Amino acid sequence: MVEVSSLKVHFVQNVDAFPRISWKVQSSEPGYQQSAFQLLVSDNQKDIDQHIGNIWDSGKQETDQSALRKFSDVNLKPGNKYFFKVKVWNAVEEGSNWSKVVKAVAPINYPEDWKGKWITYD
Repeated sequence: MVEVSSLKVHFVQNVDAFPRISWKVQSSEPGYQQSAFQLLVSDNQKDIDQHIGNIWDSGKQETDQSALRKFSDVNLKPGNKYFFKVKVWNAVEEGSNWSKVVKAVAPINYPEDWKGKWITYD
């Protein structure tokens, strides 16, 4: 049995809005190693629960990397809430279940995303 756990979404504040995503793979199978993954990003709980990435679906990506992957293809709007989940496969195409869903808010970067007016005494 393979399980994806500890899914984390990181943003580098005031640098960009591209998420860096990490996860851990745990298996009862000796020597199990991830060889591919699929990441889904949705702007609502309903779609992500139905395995729909209405914002982004990476498709199956062949790689064993699972730590702080930068996803520059994901266009997230500052201040909006997003839902993420991931699934992995090994070299013989055995897939895991989907990870638990993680919710994250894209950062509001200064100054381009801040909107406001000066408060005056007029």
